Amino acid sequence: MTTMWRESNFEAQVGFAGRNQYVGNPFTVDFFDTGFTQLRGGIAVPFRNVIPGIYVRKPLGDNYNRVLDLAYGISLEIRR
Repeated sequence: MTTMWRESNFEAQVGFAGRNQYVGNPFTVDFFDTGFTQLRGGIAVPFRNVIPGIYVRKPLGDNYNRVLDLAYGISLEIRR
């Protein structure tokens, strides 16, 4: 689930994404601790059909928090 705010010279997005492990006993499944859930935020600046941006992701479950606290990077989108 993602929401985006778009102006002619600026874009911002905030989202929540996740995937859970529905293997085994479904009564012990905890979406935040056993799944792969994350929050994501990003900004971009359009230049005609090319939209470069940056983003940051914050893992919410213990599976990812043991390895990293934040993930960040760059994005490049080409629109027609």
